[in-house]
Amino acid sequence: MSRADVRCSAVLALGWLAVSPPAATAQIKRVEVTPLAGGYIPTKTLGPVQLDFSGQTFTADESEMKTAGVFGGRIAMWPGESWAVEGSFLWSGSDMRATVGQFVVTRDAEVRAGSLKLVYRPSPGTTGTDVVVNAGIGGIQHRGAAFRLTTGQLDVAGAFGAGLRVEMTEQVTLRIDGEGFIYSWSAGSGSPGNTQLDIMLSAGLALRLRR
Repeated sequence: MSRADVRCSAVLALGWLAVSPPAATAQIKRVEVTPLAGGYIPTKTLGPVQLDFSGQTFTADESEMKTAGVFGGRIAMWPGESWAVEGSFLWSGSDMRATVGQFVVTRDAEVRAGSLKLVYRPSPGTTGTDVVVNAGIGGIQHRGAAFRLTTGQLDVAGAFGAGLRVEMTEQVTLRIDGEGFIYSWSAGSGSPGNTQLDIMLSAGLALRLRR
């Protein structure tokens, strides 16, 4: 199976899970929506990449994304008190820094990330402050002028994380989350994959819509 087929299958699986959650979710106890903001932290360099300057193509010897702010939202469905199904979307206006010979250039770029995960709360939920862990599948997409030659490429990722939940009121919960995306990125068809680990740190207020 080609890499494109794997990406397509994973996207279809994400869509199926989004519209056909487990049977247990038929009796959802609550739904939470969380607008969020935080930071995007790439932990590895991307490697060589082709750049387009006014219609001419240059190959950068090395390239890396820059740490930047991240914004987005999450929606979680809690069938029980201990676990949930959660989808998220994150966006970062992270620029790319590339080395071309003796020159270092910065190009406009952005990173989009999404995930669908199972969330588990191991504590009994009686203190108002709880730690949660989560894991699932996600996708990462690099876009913008820096990726004009590879725009549209979707990289399937393993998504995992942990968070702290502090109940403020019956309807509002403070969330502080750390989320990791591990995936293989390449500069285009035929290029070798380069394993990446991107970290998203965020905070937001979860608004309970249904109890």
